[in-house]
Amino acid sequence: MHLRSPWWRPAGLLSVSPAVIFLWNALLQPGTPVGIETHVLADPYEENVEVRLYVGVGASDDGDDRQLAHFVEHLVFLKDRPPEAFRPLALPGVSNNAFTTATQTFFIFRGGSDDLPEMVDAAAAVLDPLDVDPDQARRERKVVARELDWRYRTDPFGGLNQQITAALYAGHPFGRAAELDRIDLDGLTLEEAAAFHQAWYTVPNAHLVITGAVDPTEARRLAAAAFASRPSAPPPERPALGSLPLPGGAERISVVVEGIERPRLRIAAIAPVSGDAASLQADAEVLNRVLGGNLPGALATVLRDDNGMTLASGVDIRFFVPMPGWVHLDIDVTLAVGADAADVEFKTRSWLGGHRAAMIDETAFYRMRARAVREAEQMASDVSARGADLGTAMAMLPPDTALGWGRSLGEAGPLTARRILRAIADPHRIVTGWMMPGSTPTTVGAVQ
Repeated sequence: MHLRSPWWRPAGLLSVSPAVIFLWNALLQPGTPVGIETHVLADPYEENVEVRLYVGVGASDDGDDRQLAHFVEHLVFLKDRPPEAFRPLALPGVSNNAFTTATQTFFIFRGGSDDLPEMVDAAAAVLDPLDVDPDQARRERKVVARELDWRYRTDPFGGLNQQITAALYAGHPFGRAAELDRIDLDGLTLEEAAAFHQAWYTVPNAHLVITGAVDPTEARRLAAAAFASRPSAPPPERPALGSLPLPGGAERISVVVEGIERPRLRIAAIAPVSGDAASLQADAEVLNRVLGGNLPGALATVLRDDNGMTLASGVDIRFFVPMPGWVHLDIDVTLAVGADAADVEFKTRSWLGGHRAAMIDETAFYRMRARAVREAEQMASDVSARGADLGTAMAMLPPDTALGWGRSLGEAGPLTARRILRAIADPHRIVTGWMMPGSTPTTVGAVQ
């Protein structure tokens, strides 16, 4: 049970695989007309069953209550809650987990088909009022603190990523969700957690995805019965994240880490782009393949010295749409032995700025689009993966938007891709981060 890193990728459209879209109309079952929104992906050849409950609240909804959403996630899964509610946790062969992201919290139960009734009951019990002993809550608060400390302070690159995200979205809920000082949980109380849970953990703010060897009619019947008596008040209103102000400009962050062999560069940028989120995300998925490999124009092809030797042992590029009207780019470069850091940064920034001309190889683009569609078809055989992606899509997007993105995947073209490149070449805000080897480490969190 933890807050994933990078914090944004599990949430919403940006983490949705093309597998969600392939055969969507054939596989997506209608939700129950009353009660919990339920979707069933049945596969008689799948040995196991997975039940996922998605609750529409995450770290960006904490406000000034540091890591409150994450703390509540832990309290929900405390083993000493009424045993009849979480009986599946003690069943042989049944596993469970939970994750908190910037915009949602989800709870996962996996077991055999015979365990489905108990797993659905356990998912429904997530919405029951918190019944936790104060001493247990204090102990669990320390568990959350140790988990975050390990994830973001013990792991220097994880900590650097969090700093970059917080700086990139400074003042925005996404930025607050990534602030490293939110590891300090001493101020959190059980009363605050219970009020937060009561406000957000309601049937209208949740949906259920069931996948595997199940009968769809029976699965929906179980879901309707289990959630019928759970809290049904509407959740608090959430602001439209894409409409909130974001700071402009640029910032640099550098940390020195003892024991690492080579420097690592991380650049993150955001820019406004017109167009619907569905089409933008489809083109972003193709751009990741075109510019993240070794095709003409890819970053890896320009990170070379005068003799043609590579300056990077690893290059990763990720475009995605974090919220409507915005595109986000992450560049991660691990330097090759002997590479000069200043040269690598100069070449990387020049490559990024060079896309003001939006040069893109159309043949490569269409070839990568075809590969993306083939990958979707291959992944469609994994019903559990489809269910997970469906869940994250439904958590943030209305069905018509998600379906629109699915149609757009096969229709992605260089026109929208060029608009994305032009926008990100002159970003609204950009943060450059370095993790450097050295004998005098800086504390992760220091800004230089």
